[in-house]
Amino acid sequence: MKIYTRLTLGVGTLFVIIVFILALSAGQISVLSLRTENILKDNYLSLQYTQEMLRNLEHLPVSPDRINTLDSLLAKQILNITEPGEKEVTYQLGVILKGVHNTKKITERTKTKIRNCIYKIQLLNMLALQRKSELAIVSAGNAASWIAITGTICFILSFTLLLNLPSSIATPIRQLTARIREIGNKNYDQRIYLQDSPEFKEVSQAFNQMASQLEMFEGSSLAQLISDKKRIEALLNHISDPVFGLNAEYRLIFYNTAAAHILGISENMDTYGKNLSEVPTSDLLSHLIMGISDTEIKSLSPISIVLNGKEHFYSRNITPVYSNEEGEKIFSGYVIRLMDITRFQQKDVARDYFIATISHELKTPLASIKMSTDLLSKDKVSPITQEQLELVEGIQSDVNRLLSITSELLKISQIESGNISLELQNTPLNQLLYHALEAVKRQLDNKSVKVELQIPDPLISIIADPDKSAWVLVNILSNAIRYSPENGILTIQVTDKPGFIGINIQDQGPGISPEFQARVFDRYFQVPGVQSGGSGLGLSIGKEFMAAQGGTIELISRPGEGATFTVWFQQSPQQ
Repeated sequence: MKIYTRLTLGVGTLFVIIVFILALSAGQISVLSLRTENILKDNYLSLQYTQEMLRNLEHLPVSPDRINTLDSLLAKQILNITEPGEKEVTYQLGVILKGVHNTKKITERTKTKIRNCIYKIQLLNMLALQRKSELAIVSAGNAASWIAITGTICFILSFTLLLNLPSSIATPIRQLTARIREIGNKNYDQRIYLQDSPEFKEVSQAFNQMASQLEMFEGSSLAQLISDKKRIEALLNHISDPVFGLNAEYRLIFYNTAAAHILGISENMDTYGKNLSEVPTSDLLSHLIMGISDTEIKSLSPISIVLNGKEHFYSRNITPVYSNEEGEKIFSGYVIRLMDITRFQQKDVARDYFIATISHELKTPLASIKMSTDLLSKDKVSPITQEQLELVEGIQSDVNRLLSITSELLKISQIESGNISLELQNTPLNQLLYHALEAVKRQLDNKSVKVELQIPDPLISIIADPDKSAWVLVNILSNAIRYSPENGILTIQVTDKPGFIGINIQDQGPGISPEFQARVFDRYFQVPGVQSGGSGLGLSIGKEFMAAQGGTIELISRPGEGATFTVWFQQSPQQ
């Protein structure tokens, strides 16, 4: 039977039961009410009329008013005759009262006759009242019995419906809900068979078909996933570089053979899904991922690993991975690839040694040439012609340029070897600036560049190495003057932020395009299409010097609007 039919029959049966009980109760109550009304109308009024007659009859002498009252009461009694024999007695009473009315007097004998008639009328009505009361009691009992029997039958039917109807609907739903939960937990072998109604039968068939398809899909998907996993593992193992992956909780989720060799993981180690602290070589692994974050991958320096007694150098290519879940970008982890750069590192060391050696060897003869040209230009040896002086000045310019380059190369060698010697001290900022400006005074005069210097407090002190800090400022000032137009303005301002004092150097040059701003601090880099005349080392060296002092250099520039370099120094605690 269908659920709809079952519900309709159940609710319809209850409705019929309720209507039947209401109809039965109304009928029985109507019968009782009618019989009670008859008792009141038929008998009670007759008793009332006769009682009034007796009361008037007892008053002597009989006056015309009392005789009229008796006639009036008799007339009412005549209209209320309902019992057998009551009519004859009432007419007899009427005859007697008519005689009294004619004679205008009443004797004791007549009163006795009147009393006897009234008593007979009262007796007839009393007997009828008793009989009708008994009949009403019987009717009330019958009504109570019918209502009790009908109520019992209705209770049984209702109780049967209460026990069977909800359970016949709720039990299959509970079974179906339980199976759906199991499906939600990926237990796709669940089946359900409901035959209580066509609807539930269709639902169970559809559910079983869905579960069967999910089970088949799970089996095929699992097999496909295993196949894909093996294929990916084979591809990873054919990559010569170590590759491994971490999830968002820094758990190791995959690695290739080369990575296992680097990490010291053997085949019998269970490391998949392990946290870094649970991996046997956790120190090395922590060292490999040191410096990464889930929001930004910064420039990471190469790391050194000793393998088989030899030092190897690896660069790290760390790629953050994001998944797209319901249109939301969610961080999932990292893929890390190590590239062996040992031979390049060895070449860099040899190059740096070569540069340092050549620079050192060149510095002495260049200094000697510079001294000789200075003597020639000042006529200390012998007078020279104007043409010879121009040649000497050209030689001096080239020598100064070569000395500057060799000095920068030597500084790079110091930086890469880690031999930067610093003499940090409290340094007055205004003295540092004036010293740097004095060093570029001739360059300022040659291009007629004016300086607008804004120092709010001349007593500001910073923690810095005076020589290296002055070198950084001179280099930035020289670049600013070089790119400034004739009769331009160079603005120097002092700014601050918590713990730091900054010097803004702003020029009116062509500016630097956004795509080149991040590279101006790289070694040997020069902005394409700009005649600089430099080596491309000054800003790189300057940033290294500032980093060694706990500061930095920042750049803000827009094409056509000049460039602003800010040199940040640590603020002196005495401020």
